[in-house]
Amino acid sequence: MSSYLNFYLVPKKKDWMSEEPKPLLFNSYSRGTEVYQSIYEELNPVWYGNGDTPAYTEITAGDIKKVVNATKEYLERIETKLEHKMECYKKLSVEDIEDAVSDYTSSKEYIEEVKENIADLEGIYNWMLDLEYSDFEKKVLINYD
Repeated sequence: MSSYLNFYLVPKKKDWMSEEPKPLLFNSYSRGTEVYQSIYEELNPVWYGNGDTPAYTEITAGDIKKVVNATKEYLERIETKLEHKMECYKKLSVEDIEDAVSDYTSSKEYIEEVKENIADLEGIYNWMLDLEYSDFEKKVLINYD
């Protein structure tokens, strides 16, 4: 069964409204995405829940910045690890080079995925900063289902 990390925005209450606006689903990320994994691991959002009343975790731009910084630190670690591997690769014999090339290629592809994840997370951070200029509260809610 699929699981999604859901982002909700809350419309600003207008004078003519009698009730507080309900959160609106803004975006979702599948469990297979790096964004889902990074936010789930760093912020531990609440599960959607059962019944008629969904549960939410309120997050701030600062929370997402924390996820961005943790992901950047992770990127630095895997890039350093690849540099160490490169030093080891230089000492390999010709027979072992095929496995080394395959490993190097996989590592470089993964590094690119992590960089894309950072760009996605920074995009989330940026739109969160701009909420005050929109018709939404500066309030972002998340959960996973």
